[in-house]
Amino acid sequence: MIKLFKRWEEVIDKLEKLLTAVSKLQRAVRKEMKSNEAIVEINRHQIGLIELSDVDTTKQMSDSERKIYLQKAESIWANDVFQKEVGNIIQKQMEFAVCQTSGQDQTYIARGTINGVSLLHERLEELHNEYQELSKPPQVPGKDFDRFKMIPE
Repeated sequence: MIKLFKRWEEVIDKLEKLLTAVSKLQRAVRKEMKSNEAIVEINRHQIGLIELSDVDTTKQMSDSERKIYLQKAESIWANDVFQKEVGNIIQKQMEFAVCQTSGQDQTYIARGTINGVSLLHERLEELHNEYQELSKPPQVPGKDFDRFKMIPE
């Protein structure tokens, strides 16, 4: 009985060490994956997924339709809940892909999910940047601007 008890203590010690090692690994993975752009890019090439350049829904829109579309995209991009949720989804999927998948199929699905969410995030960022460019007020020449002056001094 005492031998069995000691054996269980050894097993428990080994499990605690294993859990500590897994916890350290997870922390390292989280720290390493804060910048996920490289991982997303690698996933796209390895799995053969589409890239952001393949997605442009605004090509066939008129200028007025495009401006309205960009305003709507801007409202989504500016929403802090959207930003937090996208980051959280990507982080959780990365953790799952690295630490919890039980097979290659689950890893591919997790990587595909990361790619899809990242595509959405990147596309909305691209639309946000375009909206910001369109929303800039036109530059007005300064007071000392002389429109009749041919050569600047």
